[in-house]
Amino acid sequence: MIERNGEHFYQAELMRVRGEILAKRGDNQRAQSALGAARDYARERRCHGFELRAILALARLPSDGSAEPSLLEQLDTCLACFKGGADTTDVRAAVKLRAELAAAAQVSHNLSPC
Repeated sequence: MIERNGEHFYQAELMRVRGEILAKRGDNQRAQSALGAARDYARERRCHGFELRAILALARLPSDGSAEPSLLEQLDTCLACFKGGADTTDVRAAVKLRAELAAAAQVSHNLSPC
């Protein structure tokens, strides 16, 4: 439909939904690729709400923990774009996730050998 009418406003959201479906099917590698593409597409177009949703979906994928600093940086960068609307469901979820990732990073830092 997007190709037919040239309307691309929801392209990043459609890419994110595809990634979520792939994740539910257990195809985490393709899901990560689709979600990363959704995040990048939204970021390039300054669609911060869709970018934030893609980052949150990436954070829900199973991880070995190595991506946490990157997710933390992505959340910080994206959340900085929200002047108003800080009381939306997505922003609240991102702020909560950011706090959890920061706490986990601090614990990990404290437990690492000198």
